[in-house]
Amino acid sequence: MGTNVIAATTDGIQKRVLSMMSVVYTTLPTELKVCDSPLDLTLLQPSAKGIEFVQLSQNIQKAIGEPVQMHCRINKAVEECQWTWKPINETIKTPEVKRRFQPAGDERRDCSIRLKMLLQEEEGIWTCGVRLHKNYSFTEASPTTVTSFPP
Repeated sequence: MGTNVIAATTDGIQKRVLSMMSVVYTTLPTELKVCDSPLDLTLLQPSAKGIEFVQLSQNIQKAIGEPVQMHCRINKAVEECQWTWKPINETIKTPEVKRRFQPAGDERRDCSIRLKMLLQEEEGIWTCGVRLHKNYSFTEASPTTVTSFPP
């Protein structure tokens, strides 16, 4: 019989490795990938199946100083919304999280945001992301390009 090892994963799931490839969970994981060694276990984040973005803004062009509404509405309730941004001409740059918040509305399906006054430095590629549950990763919509012209 193998040595008992108890490990806690980043999402709080505790598991006990009893022997080669034997794993006992004290809480049920959403998805598990088992590799060749008992110490080489990988928990995969569950996918957000069934999410549809039912209203999204696309290719917005506004004057500097004007308000900008970026729509992001989903077909089901979500736990958290996130908007990321990156410059238009920088393909390598990792998107920067600009806003993270609870969805609006009684049905928790509205992740839209409003920029009160468009600044030139806010031009770029904006992406709405939604998370169904705190242990899920964000599911991203098609990006929205925001460009400006002089007032």
